[in-house]
Amino acid sequence: MYRDTAEEIRGHIDVVTGGLRSEIRAVAARLVATNESLDRTVRALDEKNGRTDAKLDLTIERLDRLDEKLDRRFEELKRHFEVVAEGLGSQIRVVAEGFVGTNERLDRFEVSFSDRFGEMESLMRLSFGELDRRIQTLASR
Repeated sequence: MYRDTAEEIRGHIDVVTGGLRSEIRAVAARLVATNESLDRTVRALDEKNGRTDAKLDLTIERLDRLDEKLDRRFEELKRHFEVVAEGLGSQIRVVAEGFVGTNERLDRFEVSFSDRFGEMESLMRLSFGELDRRIQTLASR
């Protein structure tokens, strides 16, 4: 009786073990397929990453060239501005000297005009005095 039961238990264990082995093989096959799919995905991502790295390198090179070009242009503009500023400084000095000269001439004219006005005032007083004397002489006759 124990032998029959033991044999029966062994039969059940063999059936269960066989089923488990089939399940394990199916799971293993799915894991292998998943692993292969993951490998393909990783390779595709590596390729995309490589292309992205190459594009990024090209972009960095272009930016570096643009940066150098901007630096050169900035230096050119700086030199041009310095030349223009120097020219403007010279022109401003010429205008300032002309202004000083004009002020000096105006001062001389003012002095000359004042002197002439004073002379004319004196002549007019003499003339009015002479006219007044003549009118007085005529009035007394």
